[in-house]
This record gives sequence, C-alpha cells and structure tokens, in this order.
Amino acid sequence: MVVEAGHFNHESFYRFDPICTRGKERQYTLFHETSHQYLYGTTTYGYIIGLLDRLSIINPNDNILIKSAAEVLSVNAQKINEGVATFFELFMKAIDFPNELDSCIKNLKWSEDIRKKYYKAVEDLLPFIKQKDGLKLALDIADIALGVDFSKIPRNILRNSKELNRFIVDSDNVKQFRPDSRYSILAKGVLNNIKNQQLPSEICVDKIAEQLGIEYIQLNSDIQFKLMNWIREEFSIELDEKLCFYNTIPKQVLMSSGNLFINLYKLGHPTPLDKRFNIVTCGSVPEINREQGILLLHWQNEQFVMVFYDVKEGICYNYEAKYDEVVNICQRMNMPVILLLNTYQLLKDNNLLTNIENSVPVFFLYIDMPYQLSKGYIKKSCNKPDAFLFEHYEVPFLFVKDKRKKYCFIQTFALNKDLMAKDIRNKYFNLVSISDEYIRRNFSVNLNTEDLINIVHAIFLTKLNDREPVYEISIV
Repeated sequence: MVVEAGHFNHESFYRFDPICTRGKERQYTLFHETSHQYLYGTTTYGYIIGLLDRLSIINPNDNILIKSAAEVLSVNAQKINEGVATFFELFMKAIDFPNELDSCIKNLKWSEDIRKKYYKAVEDLLPFIKQKDGLKLALDIADIALGVDFSKIPRNILRNSKELNRFIVDSDNVKQFRPDSRYSILAKGVLNNIKNQQLPSEICVDKIAEQLGIEYIQLNSDIQFKLMNWIREEFSIELDEKLCFYNTIPKQVLMSSGNLFINLYKLGHPTPLDKRFNIVTCGSVPEINREQGILLLHWQNEQFVMVFYDVKEGICYNYEAKYDEVVNICQRMNMPVILLLNTYQLLKDNNLLTNIENSVPVFFLYIDMPYQLSKGYIKKSCNKPDAFLFEHYEVPFLFVKDKRKKYCFIQTFALNKDLMAKDIRNKYFNLVSISDEYIRRNFSVNLNTEDLINIVHAIFLTKLNDREPVYEISIV
C-alpha cells in the first residue's frame, strides 16, 4: 500500500506526514509539495483554481457550480503539476544518489500502483533530468504552460462544467487553453533544440513557445484583478476585493527576500495524512476515565463532536453531544480539553465558549498552520508568555502558555527553526525547562510530561485537523 506522504490543497502552505516520512525521504516529499504550491501560486491557471476553490467554501449557494469548474480546470492540469513535482523529487534524489537514479525511474515506470501515474506525468521531462539546467527548464516550461490567457475563453462558460471541459479539450483549443497539452508540446520543442546541439543553458523557452504558436501571460496584480472580475461576472456573486489578492503564496513570503522556492519550502506543515487508530462511533456518551485518556472537542456542522482517545487501548470514541452534555462532562471530569484554534474561535463567535471555558482547567489550542503564519496571532494573544519545547516524530513542538490565560497554544515549527530561535532571542517568549513540577504549577490540573506526549498523540494520530471547518484566524 502506498501511503500519502504529502498534500497540497490550495492553502497558504503545504502538509507532510511526519510519521511516514523521515530523513531524506521527508526532504524529497517537501520538494514535491513545494513545487505544487509554487506552480499554483505564480501562474494564472493556478491562481484561478485556487480562487475558485476558495469561493466554493465561502459561497455555499454556488458551491457545486464553482467546485465543478475548479475540478475541470484541475483535471486538465494534473499531468503538468504531478510531472514537475515528480521531476523536482527525482532531481534532488539524483544529487544525493546519482548511481540510483536510473533504477528509481525504472521502478516508477513498472510499478503497479499509483506511482505509475507519476511516471507518465514526468516522462516528458525525463530527458532533462541529468542536465545541469534541468530544473530551470522544467520550471520555465511549467510557467508558460500554466500561463493561460483566460480573457480569450468564452463568457458564461464557467457555470457549465461540461461545456468548459469540451472547450478546453477541443483539438483547436488545447494549444492555448489546456496546460497538460501545452506542457507536452513545449517539452518536445525544448528537446528538439537540445538534439540540434543547442546548449540547455542557452535555450529560451518563451522563444520556443512563440515558434510553436503557444501564447501565455504572467500573473501580476493587474491580471489578478481582471481574473477576479471575470469570476464575479461569471457567477453573479459579490466578492470582497481582498480576495483578488488571495494567493496560495502568503503575502509575507512573496515580499520576503531570498529565493521564493526556498522560502516556500519552509512552509511545510507536519500533519497526519492517514488515520492510525480505530474510530468507534458511540450512540451514548462513552465511559470516560480521566486517568486513561485525552478528550478532544470539535464543533462540526453546528453541533458538538467529542472524541475520547483511550491511551491504553489505542481507540478513539466518537460521540455527537448536546451543549449541556459537553459542559457537564467537562465539569465532572476536571480534565483539559484539546481544540483546534479554529474551533475555539468558532465557539467564541457563537457564544458557546464561556460555560465550557469555566468548566475546564485548561484548553490546549493546536494551531494547524506553520509558525511563520501564526506567530503574529500568538504574540497578539499573549504577553511574553512561557514557552517550552520537546521533539516527537522528528518534529519540534512548542507549548506557549500565558500565565494569565486558560489556554495553552501548541505549535510546530518543523522547517523554520531559525525563525523560532530569533523570536526567543528577541524575548517574545520566556523559554523554560519542561518538568512535571512546572506543568502542575502552571496548568491548574494534575498533568505531567507523559500527558503532554499523549496530547500530541491525540492531535496527530486521530487526524484532528480532518474534522474542522475552514475558518480564518486574524493573523497580524
């Protein structure tokens, strides 16, 4: 069975599974997912898909129409996205293990599972894998192939996914509007130039595109504004102009110095991508033993879902609970509760938090995004709080506790330790040594370091993030 090691879903960061990826294999996964975010965040075609995906969440009335349009566009760019991502992964492997590259490609080609799909996607780029400028050629091909000029697509076509797909795959249109076809045509054009003795470093992909009759445009703020207006007209919906500049690449990354690709690489966020525990759905409240497990609380589809993680049995018990039941259990058990920060905000906004907050000794709020995107929120919420660290799954976990507050943030910073070190030097946090005595003194409940490890298990091994609604926290 092939386990999903990484995932990019048009968020402002990508995810990797810290349990099934270690060492070099984790690094290759990170490069693969970074390339997805790069392509979606820097091209017109990627921007449109990301924007539609976003709109399908915040516009429930048009959800199906918008999502269908995004799916059609995604399908017609699947080969190029997986091809370039796989090329990056192979290129990095070739640097580390040059003698194993051929066997690695052969294994991809003859595999009987999903990996064969990756071989078919990357096949057009494989002639460049041993070229010194191979990465640049692959990115230049992708930039142009995904630089589709949407102003030349017929009006009112996005609302009809079947018509949209028919238009894109029409043989007269594929060269201008179907990224997968543009990708293959460009790759063959570049290869022909190399066969004609032209050095890869001297190849200009945009000139080859011009010779092949492939038009393209580059993404910029003016193009983003025009594309958003087009979407507004197509679906007859009101849009906040802030959405115009919604991008899968965070603003602070776009504006930061250094190599954009490397800065995106640091946005990898450790996330469980595969359930590791049995999930048992209960018709009534399960027997909860404070000494035996961890309680997680979700607010999903305007109702509560409690998950009790039984540490000894390795089983999670699900129960859909009423508000009064949740408050009663929290009061009776006097145990900490784990929430995603998103859920905490939703409960607060819907006036459902106060009684629960008064019933528990402490909330552990897990922030499901990279530290560089959330640190502004943490700093705004806490005044020089205590912080302590421990590592699990080769991932550093940061616990941030303001002594005046009832909640403790849990944050990971797997790929940007230098940023955390800088904030500690600047005294945003008071770094303390973790001990059972410190925990008991500051968490108003009988906890120890072993309990904190179980809390991390509860967050990761039950896929806590899977259950959560999309919610924007205010990041400053």
